[in-house]
Amino acid sequence: MAAEIERRFFIDEEALTLPAKKDEITQGYLPKHSYHYSSEAQTLTLNGGSAFQVTLHLSDEDAEQFKSEDTSALISRLRLKNGNESYITLKGPKSDQGAGSEYEYKIPTSQGKALLHACGDQVLTKTRYKIPAEAAHPTYWEIDFFHGPLEGLAIAEIELKSVETAFTKPDFIRTEITKDHRYANAAMVKEVPPIPAASSLKKKPLSRNFTL
Repeated sequence: MAAEIERRFFIDEEALTLPAKKDEITQGYLPKHSYHYSSEAQTLTLNGGSAFQVTLHLSDEDAEQFKSEDTSALISRLRLKNGNESYITLKGPKSDQGAGSEYEYKIPTSQGKALLHACGDQVLTKTRYKIPAEAAHPTYWEIDFFHGPLEGLAIAEIELKSVETAFTKPDFIRTEITKDHRYANAAMVKEVPPIPAASSLKKKPLSRNFTL
């Protein structure tokens, strides 16, 4: 488990040079369920009744942290990457600074594909690119281009070790939306937020005043 700290921004796509490597992601959110933690077996079972059930094996660190976790505030996210990798991530609510708890576990892809059906219409798809970031520790910009009802939306995220971590904003970074929780993925599967026009994200030239 790690305390996840993410900052989110709109981008100017025309100022961005993308790498060749990309990941195709399908992301779903599991419906309401209970969490059953076994300290003896060090397992956590997500029980969605007849809809689904999955058991995760916790690390020592995660098991210790989970004892004090407010499970009523957790969101269970399913992610399939490139059709051959599957993960379940338990995420706590985010502060306005982008900080929140996160527990991530790899699961068999066959199980991930089966669980996707339980997500119903709470699913989104996106293409992700990773670009090295200039920061006080090694990290990346994750550039997401959304599809389906969110087509036209592109967001950059950077994950940091603390809210005070210094980082450099490249030319393609525009308005920060970390505090605007409408742009959290878990919110966007429920309601499509405003998608800015490309023209509004272009960097505006500096105005110059000349005296003759």
